[in-house]
Amino acid sequence: MTDKKTFDAVSTWMKAISEHADASADVVLCGNKIDLVDQRQVSQAQGRSVAENYKIKYFECSAK
Repeated sequence: MTDKKTFDAVSTWMKAISEHADASADVVLCGNKIDLVDQRQVSQAQGRSVAENYKIKYFECSAK
């Protein structure tokens, strides 16, 4: 959630998943580092919107 470039790469990852993963694979989008509130570059709404676009579940977490 602290790096917009990484978030923008989701479309690339989804393309790779559709090309290489088994069709029955479970896919989710997980935004990490939500504890770094002052460094956040991607909103929860943006994450949810992308997940909805791909019809996958969305979660936010912190590895801290």
